[in-house]
Amino acid sequence: MSARVQFAIYTMGAGDSSGANLLKQVSGLSNNYSGLLSSVTNIDLEPGAQGVIGDTDIEDAMTALQAKLPSTNGSGATQANALNFVFIVTDGLDDFDTYNYNLPCLNNGPLPGGYRCTQALNDSVCTSMKVSANIGVIYTPYLPLYNYNNSSYGYYVSYQDLVAQYASTIPANLQACATNSSLYISASDGPTLVSAMMTLFGRAMNSPYLKS
Repeated sequence: MSARVQFAIYTMGAGDSSGANLLKQVSGLSNNYSGLLSSVTNIDLEPGAQGVIGDTDIEDAMTALQAKLPSTNGSGATQANALNFVFIVTDGLDDFDTYNYNLPCLNNGPLPGGYRCTQALNDSVCTSMKVSANIGVIYTPYLPLYNYNNSSYGYYVSYQDLVAQYASTIPANLQACATNSSLYISASDGPTLVSAMMTLFGRAMNSPYLKS
């Protein structure tokens, strides 16, 4: 791989959603690929802010990430005029531990954080970032959760109230978030996720030929 290609790695959800900036830097911009690979092995996909699973405020994280990007995207002609890509791997669902009467919420009773409230990603947050970078999205859809693991018993209440209602909205919003249709891929398991990431990278390397 050319040393001219550099990566930075970030995760979302590393904090309390009632606070600010849920973006966590795993590795800064680097072409030390072995070091980057080592950093990835330490990623915890469910840090569980305040002892509970969740707290993924995608809009907050993307706003924080954009502050780290150049004000405008480059052409890739020189290192000083780098062409930027942001690859987002997400289920597309915001998860908050603070009550919001405008959103569907479940009361977790005595658990830390209390409430779980959700909403689908607002794709408008991607609009301003597209000035600084091309956006690729890998959508990792939720698998339906059924009572007693049997669809005849209906959805599990948390899935029904917090996820199912967004089943059609999430992929549409994530497609709108991507810079173009070729930079949007759905992946539902490990092998397809690896394949999707390699596909996005390949398309990024051939970016002069991408068309909206």
